Amino acid sequence: MNSRAWGWIVGGMFNWPRRKPQTRKSSVGRLRTTWLLVGLSCVALLGIGIGVLAWYGTHERTQGTDTTSGPASAVEDAVPAAPVRSGRSESEVEDVQALWTAVAEGNVAVLPHYAPEWSVEARVLVSVSDVASSAANWRIGDTLALPIPQIGEIYQPVIEEIDDAVGARAVLGWISGNDGRRRLFVVTVGPKNLFAFIDTPQGSYELLADHRYGWLLPSSSMKAGWDYSKPDFTFPNGDGT
Repeated sequence: MNSRAWGWIVGGMFNWPRRKPQTRKSSVGRLRTTWLLVGLSCVALLGIGIGVLAWYGTHERTQGTDTTSGPASAVEDAVPAAPVRSGRSESEVEDVQALWTAVAEGNVAVLPHYAPEWSVEARVLVSVSDVASSAANWRIGDTLALPIPQIGEIYQPVIEEIDDAVGARAVLGWISGNDGRRRLFVVTVGPKNLFAFIDTPQGSYELLADHRYGWLLPSSSMKAGWDYSKPDFTFPNGDGT
């Protein structure tokens, strides 16, 4: 065998171990790169899927959430909430303590002030209950019992809005009478006084009281003594007086 052939054999023996690991290393590298790309793709698809499911679940919960005790949306501002309580007879009323109860005028030694221009027709003297003293703890969703003895109804509306002025708390919501219409109620509790406005199918009623006694009367009775021939406003004179 000539020297050239031996050179090929010897050279092949020394070069073969070095060339094969290089080829194997290259193949393994390509294989690892391929699996890495596949893994990253799977992770990306999994992340997208989880994100879609999370959005769908949140969307479904939002659609079914009662957003009454939270911040109002633009749609809620445009469309007031439907009434949640109706006017009920005194025998059907739920066990909720009334905000006031009627009392006979002869049972009270000193009657509260009554404006001379108000009509005494259909007025009712009421005693304010302890419910008013807990007004600071009222929350949206709480139920109030508002008796109107003149028409034999006790309305049980749910508080839908609360407005805290300086030293007073006003709550409002909607009731429905036997005519099916939504009607407004407002109750304001101050440090010394209690006011209420309740609209009913038989007309609106108003309460003016301190924290012991007060008068519940139709709004029309409060206007009975008004002299509409006289202006209820004045313009300043040219000299500023």
